[in-house]
Amino acid sequence: MSVISENIKKRRRELKLSQEKLAELVYSSKSKINRIEKGTKDITYSEIEIFAEALHTSPAKLCGFKRVDDDYRNEQSFDLPTLAELLKKRGFEVSVFATKEEAVSHVVSIAKRNTGSVGLGSKIGFDEMGLTRALEDSKIQFSHASEIHSNRDEEKKAINSSIFILSATGISFETAEIVNISANSRSIAGSLSCADEVIFIIGKNKVTSNLDNALKRTKSGYISQIASAYGYNTPCATNNESCPECDEPDRLCRTTCIYHRPPRGMINRVILVDEPIGY
Repeated sequence: MSVISENIKKRRRELKLSQEKLAELVYSSKSKINRIEKGTKDITYSEIEIFAEALHTSPAKLCGFKRVDDDYRNEQSFDLPTLAELLKKRGFEVSVFATKEEAVSHVVSIAKRNTGSVGLGSKIGFDEMGLTRALEDSKIQFSHASEIHSNRDEEKKAINSSIFILSATGISFETAEIVNISANSRSIAGSLSCADEVIFIIGKNKVTSNLDNALKRTKSGYISQIASAYGYNTPCATNNESCPECDEPDRLCRTTCIYHRPPRGMINRVILVDEPIGY
């Protein structure tokens, strides 16, 4: 049984809802709810969003995602202005904001200046920080190309957008190198496409002391939580303290991209936020 299945069942019972009542709320059937709770029926991310709304919770909570600080994540406090200067030396255009709200306002202003399309390479993180809602409120059209969003037409549109916005799975304070590790490579593809601008939004929880720890943070944190949430058959799904570099068919860490410097001829903006964003 996946973490999602367990959490849907647990939350339904907390709200004292029957399977029949939940089925009504999510426009489904009791038999499907029963199969989802038993873990015998797969559930898409769009369905998770519907369940989250019906159960008065968030997709992240249903997925069981947690922010855990440890020695390779964020045990120490890193000075973001110093990291910004290191990134600038590598050719990135950098802004530092104290809050997610300030960062969102800045990104929306950039999107308004550009008359082209907008692609997002993150789902849960950008939903939580309020970016997707802010874009919608500003009547800015956007498409998703993320790890847990599955719509090939929309993904292609996002990857070929004029502005592509994504996060990072880790960033090294020592070397100012950005890391992204992906299962389907959609967000990585968007960041390396022909976009006019690529924007990285990186919360303080993604900053690690060095490149090795940025890689470890991803594999033993972010990737392992997705594997556990969806019940994938990988070692990290049950043991998120280490990554044995498995060869399982369900393996999620399939593509690793390290951004040493912006690709030649491409504008790369990095927005550092002194608050946690994503996982």
